[in-house]
Amino acid sequence: MSTQLFFGTPIYYTKTDIIEDLTELESHAVYSAEYHQDNDIQSSTFLSNHNVVEYHPRVEQKIVQIAKDYVATLNTDIDTSRMKIMNSWFNNYPDGGFVGWHNHNYVHNTISMVYYIDIEDGPIHFKSPNPFSSGFPCSNTNEMTNSEVILEPKPMDLLMFPSWLMHKTAINSKGKRKIFSANLQF
Repeated sequence: MSTQLFFGTPIYYTKTDIIEDLTELESHAVYSAEYHQDNDIQSSTFLSNHNVVEYHPRVEQKIVQIAKDYVATLNTDIDTSRMKIMNSWFNNYPDGGFVGWHNHNYVHNTISMVYYIDIEDGPIHFKSPNPFSSGFPCSNTNEMTNSEVILEPKPMDLLMFPSWLMHKTAINSKGKRKIFSANLQF
């Protein structure tokens, strides 16, 4: 478990086992048949209903506790006593599936998370929030100076990050990728 600063932005990267809880949730999820393979703006995945943890307080409590642990690593005095999940969903990526650059359109006091249930291929890319990062070359590139950071998640990896951070997934070129995502507010 560690919180790393990418672009000066804290991304929480840990391994956890909540698969059994999510399997129960997924059995209640309703998947959409929408599939958009031809652009880099819309999701090319199958999405489930808006908030799959809404009626499962035990699962919500576990996820909220992980988010509180993330916030605690930031060494701030943020009050997390009213932290809650605003929405949550499952994505199943078919062959060729991807999600283009996006953020979750929340500015203040929100955290986004992604939990990798099953993944064989498909890194996640994060884009620096610094608009000048690509226009000012740095000979000593690292996670603080790159304009993009790419992570290769494995099953049971969980990532949390500020909801305003731009991110995308690479095209799913082999196997399957199933994730659970949520946005939390504190």
